[in-house]
Amino acid sequence: MAERFLAGALIGLGRLGEAAEELERARELEPDAPRLADLAAALERARNPRPATVRVHMYRTRTHRMERAPSEIECPPGTQN
Repeated sequence: MAERFLAGALIGLGRLGEAAEELERARELEPDAPRLADLAAALERARNPRPATVRVHMYRTRTHRMERAPSEIECPPGTQN
């Protein structure tokens, strides 16, 4: 169990080589442990992050979908749209 916690902490600190070693130890000691797949995915994402342009595009797409047209926004009484 401690190896899983340590692997997660090391991923967060950016110490990916050490995190991989602890994750491998965790797999050996507890092959059926929950969260091993999540930690492996987090390690992979840390090693191969998405390019910034992809993240910006995804953010803009989500933001755009959430926006409403000015006519749909309710204003308090006594103010104008």
